[in-house]
Amino acid sequence: MPKIRIFKQYVHVPYALLALAESVLLFGALYLAASVRFLGDFSAIEQYVGPLLPRAAAFAVVMLIGLSSMGLYHVHQETRFRSLFLRLALGLGLGWLGLAFLYYAVPDLYAGRGILAIAVLITLMLVPLIRPVFYRLIDDSTFKQKALILGAGKNAHSLVNQLDNASGLVVVGCVPSEGEDPQVTEELVKNIPAGGLRQFCARAKVEEIIVAADDRRSSFPMKDLLECKLSGMRIVEQMSYFEREQGRVRLDLLYPGWLVFCDGCNRSAVRMATKRTFDVVVSSLLLVASLPIMLATAVAIRLEDGLRAPLLYRQRRIGEAGEVFEVLKFRSMSVDAEKDGKAKWASKNDSRVTRVGSFIRKTRIDELPQIFNVLRGDMSFVGPRPERPEFVETLEKDIPYYAERHFVKPGITGWAQIKYPYGASIEDAKAKLEFDLYYVKNNSLLLDLYVLISTAEVVLFGKGQ
Repeated sequence: MPKIRIFKQYVHVPYALLALAESVLLFGALYLAASVRFLGDFSAIEQYVGPLLPRAAAFAVVMLIGLSSMGLYHVHQETRFRSLFLRLALGLGLGWLGLAFLYYAVPDLYAGRGILAIAVLITLMLVPLIRPVFYRLIDDSTFKQKALILGAGKNAHSLVNQLDNASGLVVVGCVPSEGEDPQVTEELVKNIPAGGLRQFCARAKVEEIIVAADDRRSSFPMKDLLECKLSGMRIVEQMSYFEREQGRVRLDLLYPGWLVFCDGCNRSAVRMATKRTFDVVVSSLLLVASLPIMLATAVAIRLEDGLRAPLLYRQRRIGEAGEVFEVLKFRSMSVDAEKDGKAKWASKNDSRVTRVGSFIRKTRIDELPQIFNVLRGDMSFVGPRPERPEFVETLEKDIPYYAERHFVKPGITGWAQIKYPYGASIEDAKAKLEFDLYYVKNNSLLLDLYVLISTAEVVLFGKGQ
């Protein structure tokens, strides 16, 4: 699937075009709604509502953010009508709440309840008609890119097995290196003579070559690859391919030189300033919006556990540069959850979790007190999940590159949390580290905004952790 890179973030072109098309639909929906509401009398619209252009633009932008927060522009998404309609309705509902805040801040953009209701109904009717056409188009092999894999051994076999329909690639073959034992299926093996790689790719209309050879030290066709690159084909390493397509840094393929010479790991003064500003603004807004929820949670904990039971749970965690800080959370476990004094992984159906705790963990309400950690500077709003010192000591011994996740501040939510399901083991920590390293390497304001928007889907549909 074609991708473009915007501010260091890879964007799927088809889904970007879908978002553009639906933003035009949302923009037009407000015009159509106003026309229906005033029976096509545009002079009355101008008199009673005002100019439609800024109102339609505000409606389209806010509603598009709401739809995006429900995962409607993700590559891996539900395509069934029932799921699509549910996510669409929830996205429009969140958009309606966003518009309420916007109209409170900028009253001149208000378009009227009648017009807004009609515009939402128009959107609910038209989007489910557009989506099936879009899904058929991206599934058609005509719209997929043709790729050749340089290598046919273990790495190539792993790559072929992980390609799915969402990858948007059609593999035309795998070219084994000298002495490499092919592990891919026989029909994929292409034995191309030296100097013939460019001609083969031209005949097969190959657009991208993915380098996945097990051993690059002997008989690596650098001259052939250079000819292919100068002919307009993209050349990408397997490591970079997984980073681009799956949003993670594969630990089994990672070597120090790739991290040293790769583009990314932005720690500039401008980036640090924008991140801190983002943290303070978002945390302050969330604090104001969530105060009623936090008060209700405090009452619920008191009712279940008694007036003397502590509301908050303080726990030592590892922050930026390995510094230890106390994280704040609403207590979701029984008071004697670790009465033996030993740190324990939290499991999915942990018996130590209280009834109130089970609800606030599922909805992420237990994380809300961490807002104060962010305002204090211990944490960022977006970043790797902070772990306990007892676990970090073990994880750094067992997992290579685990310490590198501490080069950024930990976060309330993060890339790994929205990409990986609940997990509480060494293997889960390895998988999450691959997403954390992607964030460390590619962190930007745009990625922070994307994670923030996507967290709504995680909360409502129980994805991630």
